[in-house]
Amino acid sequence: MIKNRLLIFISIFFSTFIVDIFSKFVIDERLYLGQVVNIFPNVFSFEKAYNTGGAFSILQNSTLLLSLISIVTLAVLVYAVCDTKVKLNSFEVCAFAFICGGAAGNLIDRLFLGHVIDFIQLEFIDFPIFNLADIFINIGVIILLFNIILGKNAKSDNLM
Repeated sequence: MIKNRLLIFISIFFSTFIVDIFSKFVIDERLYLGQVVNIFPNVFSFEKAYNTGGAFSILQNSTLLLSLISIVTLAVLVYAVCDTKVKLNSFEVCAFAFICGGAAGNLIDRLFLGHVIDFIQLEFIDFPIFNLADIFINIGVIILLFNIILGKNAKSDNLM
């Protein structure tokens, strides 16, 4: 059972991490800061931006604090997945993997670049520019919320 848990976690974690890092590398290599590339006009575009803060640009220039928060989050979630005493269902394992993959992607940016590379701009609403790591973190949170809403039914999954 722990093997299933770890296999699922590692697969999702590394997939999300690699996709995020690769997407940021491509954007960083191909676009200059502030350059906009329309993908679907009036819907969304790519715009290269550097973010020294967290979500919605909060805590600007707090790279060390945000890095520490990411490290603690990663440590707690990886511990939960690896500890056989912690009972997790498949929703929780998947959610933790998405959150960890996204958090690790943004952490790598902060540690090596001093900022996070953001590039997805929604044009139909006034919303901050974000990246795939942010999407993966949100997917993990949505899965956790879905798990809470399902309640007992989700807890009956004893595979993990």
